[in-house]
Amino acid sequence: MPRLTRQRGSPSAYAKAFNLIYTAPSEFSGIRDTRNETVGHPVNSGKASHAVCRFTMSQRLYQLATYHNDGSYDIRDVDLLDLIQKQEKAISKLTEEIMEALDKEEMAHLAKFRDQKLVDYFPSSTGYMVSKMAEGFNSNSPSAGPMAKAAVKTVRAHLSDFKAALEARGVLNDSSDLLYDFEELEYPLEELDKFLHHESSELNVKSGYIFTFFVRHKLERMAEIAGQIDADYAAVSDRSIATNDLSADHGHELKP
Repeated sequence: MPRLTRQRGSPSAYAKAFNLIYTAPSEFSGIRDTRNETVGHPVNSGKASHAVCRFTMSQRLYQLATYHNDGSYDIRDVDLLDLIQKQEKAISKLTEEIMEALDKEEMAHLAKFRDQKLVDYFPSSTGYMVSKMAEGFNSNSPSAGPMAKAAVKTVRAHLSDFKAALEARGVLNDSSDLLYDFEELEYPLEELDKFLHHESSELNVKSGYIFTFFVRHKLERMAEIAGQIDADYAAVSDRSIATNDLSADHGHELKP
């Protein structure tokens, strides 16, 4: 009976968690009443009292006697296994509906982002931009400073767009290691920008080179991660499309 009690409350909780509309099968009301009449303490029923016929009890079956106010009574058989199976059947049906809803949600998510490549936020010119940052520290060319400033600004813009794209996909959250990568990049880029604009900064020419080297390394790592995420999206999407194709062909006899 405790198992029946736990199971009865589970379907509605599952459905609510996945924003599904759930209506309990009509049998559930009868199962609930049987449970309460057997081991519960119903009050204000105004109709009858109940008692288990102890000599009929087994692991699966027992008889439940109901005594009415008019002095009559009836006895009915209770099959625990049958009650459990009815509930498990309903829960299995709901589970299938949840899986179908999740599949649809995943396909919609993949369709939305499949053609949006995260590696595009790290174009081939990224390495060139970092080189221009380094030149801004030690070059006498009049254009070195402005180009270095522009390079820092461009890289920071790419990172900002990359972060927004990850957030849109739901990939970036409090448990994501990428948050740490973004934080690690933000400080050196900010200090490089201050130095190039002759604002207060802890950098000098030598430390500026070290910061630039670090930025290059982190950008390469993040570009690699972006490629991995793109590959995962493509692989899952291709597999889902193949599964749908097989489902569409199911039931059709293949002939040579």
